[in-house]
Amino acid sequence: MPTHFLAYHATVAREDFLRFELSDDVGYHFGSKDTANRRLEHLLQGGDEDDVEGARILPCLLTMQNPLRMPDCHTWTLNNLIPALRDAGVISAEQSDALWDEGYLDQAGFQALLEGAGYDAVIYRNETEGGGDSYLMLDADRIEFALTKAPETNR
Repeated sequence: MPTHFLAYHATVAREDFLRFELSDDVGYHFGSKDTANRRLEHLLQGGDEDDVEGARILPCLLTMQNPLRMPDCHTWTLNNLIPALRDAGVISAEQSDALWDEGYLDQAGFQALLEGAGYDAVIYRNETEGGGDSYLMLDADRIEFALTKAPETNR
């Protein structure tokens, strides 16, 4: 049975968006209000005026059925995840070695590994932005904005 979480996402995107798009990370990160605010402060350090104009916290409803509990990888690049996936039992030592031999693990491969093991998201204790659980969503279709603008109508 799916579980729903209200969580928060920090962004400096200058334009409003209807759907989350991947950046250079492995998925979409969400946490508590405090965690999102600390993340936003980090994003704004050394940023430009455009970042300040786009800075905001987005409340979102996350839907997950079988999340994997993992430690905080701190830098969630795909190659940093290989040892964590091995330690969590998602991949074997042989699979880990093969991924290192290939030299990379891409977003689609990461998602396929987790889904193949029966997981649809990751929950981790966020040490980087100050504690508490954070959520790594793999599929943008499982993320809904908790607040929406009223539809505009022509009168």
